[in-house]
Amino acid sequence: VIDGLGSVSRNVTGTAAGEIFELNHGWIGSVSLGDGDDKFAYNEFAGLAGPSISGTIDGGSGWDTIALSVEGGRTVDLSDMVNFERVNTGNFTAGTSDVRLINVNGFAEIETALQAKLAIAQSSSPSATVRLAASTTLVLESSATVGWVGAASASIEAAQTGNPALSINVT
Repeated sequence: VIDGLGSVSRNVTGTAAGEIFELNHGWIGSVSLGDGDDKFAYNEFAGLAGPSISGTIDGGSGWDTIALSVEGGRTVDLSDMVNFERVNTGNFTAGTSDVRLINVNGFAEIETALQAKLAIAQSSSPSATVRLAASTTLVLESSATVGWVGAASASIEAAQTGNPALSINVT
């Protein structure tokens, strides 16, 4: 199911199969993806208004992923997105992923793309594994809890940045 540029949908209900639902600059009420391994793609591009969600986005049972494509350092609140196990901030456009996430609660995996900038705040995912791609910057604000941070075949530099926040640069 795709909800494209400028589209309006009240509510969407998935099936037991694995669905992909993409929201680009449209308006949606609630989404219930149902059973299966589903993906909800949320796209917010620099210079354009982001999607509007007035209800809850429910991944249902299965291994469900929120795929974010966000540019320009915008803040995305995940509080209305429930029953998702993974969030991927990899940018699926030509731009560079640059996003601040709040209410990243109860996730098992948080993943970035190459050359991404990710900040996490006001979040509790104490069992989450944060996987960083090369040339990535991660900022964990003092209000964020994650279980583990790592990068495959890369070196990690960590620095205290104040308040107390932790900034991690992957090269």
